[in-house]
Amino acid sequence: MIEAKEGLPHGAFMAMVESDLTFGQSTPNQLMAVSKDNRVLNSEHVPNPPPNWGTLYQLTQLSDGQFEMGLEEGWFRVVISALASFTTAHLQAMKSRAKMCATEYD
Repeated sequence: MIEAKEGLPHGAFMAMVESDLTFGQSTPNQLMAVSKDNRVLNSEHVPNPPPNWGTLYQLTQLSDGQFEMGLEEGWFRVVISALASFTTAHLQAMKSRAKMCATEYD
């Protein structure tokens, strides 16, 4: 996606997304954020990627301090392994709670 965006004139990428792809405009931006974040691409940090790429995107939104704390405390491993069994409603509730927790640690 990054290569496609770089190969198109300014503004043409989102037009291509709207006409040729089955997802909205935020999805390509989120996928590109995941592909650029070496923290989530590092197999030592995230050895078993979650089944949902959106979870990886959420990890890209953490500050370096929050990310390091998650690694040190081991909660990435627990959260990622548990995600496979959650419904969308469960994930939305977890996302809201994670945002509240993240502001506590900033």
